[in-house]
Amino acid sequence: MNTDRQKPLSPGTSRAWMQRWLETCDVRDEHRRTAHLTLHQWRHTFRHKVS
Repeated sequence: MNTDRQKPLSPGTSRAWMQRWLETCDVRDEHRRTAHLTLHQWRHTFRHKVS
């Protein structure tokens, strides 16, 4: 789906992708539960290089 990259991913598709990634990588919170992370939160984890 969307192989030509002409349309953005739907919110449901991106949420499902993120949840699968968290489970596959076994990302857990401080209580050892599968972590909950949104794409919006994820983008804030990257630091931008300032010249």
